[in-house]
Amino acid sequence: MLKLLKYDFRRNRDRILRVYAITLLVQVGLWIFADKTGIWILGKETNGGMFIGNIFTYLVAGIILQSYNIRTYDHNLRSYHRRLLPVNPVLSVLSPLLLGWILLLGVVAMAELHLGLYILFNSADFLPANFWSVSTASLLQMVWVAGYLMILLMLSITVARSLRIKGQVWIGIAVFFIVENGISYIEQQLFGKSFSALENALQFHMVDGKITPDLYLTSGSIVNVGAVLFEVITAAVVLYIIVLLFKKRVES
Repeated sequence: MLKLLKYDFRRNRDRILRVYAITLLVQVGLWIFADKTGIWILGKETNGGMFIGNIFTYLVAGIILQSYNIRTYDHNLRSYHRRLLPVNPVLSVLSPLLLGWILLLGVVAMAELHLGLYILFNSADFLPANFWSVSTASLLQMVWVAGYLMILLMLSITVARSLRIKGQVWIGIAVFFIVENGISYIEQQLFGKSFSALENALQFHMVDGKITPDLYLTSGSIVNVGAVLFEVITAAVVLYIIVLLFKKRVES
């Protein structure tokens, strides 16, 4: 598993490092060009626009990194030499998934370091009272959403590459939207909400100059145990299908 992770990482190493470097430069730029209400300037007020810019930058970085990871999985699936390796298909499927989570945690580490510098240079007074509980729950949900969507993308790619016909890209896109919307519809009907909906973790609005997630003001919690279990079971079934298709492709 570690060798597969290392190999997959090295394929996009330069691109991945560039994403982290550009993310850092953008954050520095936001700091330099912050106006007099920016928290890096000696004032006491928090610039909500700057804070949203910070979050958006890290979100975009995470999406770009996941796109590299998906392309690596697609390449491995199409590569004849990769399929010849005496590797358990389960490991070949889990490797890109774990790498995606590792890269995402790298972005999270940057964000936490960034927040630590905010607090070091100023104080924690600019944070909402429920920031730590809200941010922890939102972070865990975003990590799960990234993995869950990647599993569905891997399924769509595997199904498309298993068909020896033209238009595999469009077939993969169609499979993804059909499966994702179909599962979301069933989940909505059963539990009234979808835990893997990214907007659940990213809804923010301004309250007295501070940023607070919407759902914590209205419902008090974004966790639906039934929806979580449903998605975990669904993810396990989808992974099982991916492994079967991957194994069939290797043997063909």
